[in-house]
Amino acid sequence: MANQGIVIEQGADIDSTGAASVTLVGIGGAGTDNNNGIYVTDAGTTITSVNGNISFTGTSNGTTDSNRGIFIYNAAVVEATGTATLT
Repeated sequence: MANQGIVIEQGADIDSTGAASVTLVGIGGAGTDNNNGIYVTDAGTTITSVNGNISFTGTSNGTTDSNRGIFIYNAAVVEATGTATLT
C-alpha cells in the first residue's frame, strides 16, 4: 500500500509569479511499495515559477520496491524560468 507524503496530480497547478518561492517538503510513510515523499504525476499537472525558487525535499520510509524521495512521472512538468532555480 502506498503512503505518499505529498501528491499533486490530475492536472493540478502550483504557480508562482513574481519572486514568490515554492517549497515542498514531503515524507512518505512506512510500508513496502510506493511510499514517495513527493509524487507529481499526470499530463497537465504543473509546478512553475518565474522568478521565485522551487525547492523540493522528499524522503521515503518504504522498505521494498519503488520508494522514492521525489517522483515526477507521467508527463508532469516542473519548470523554473526567469531567475528562478530548481533544487
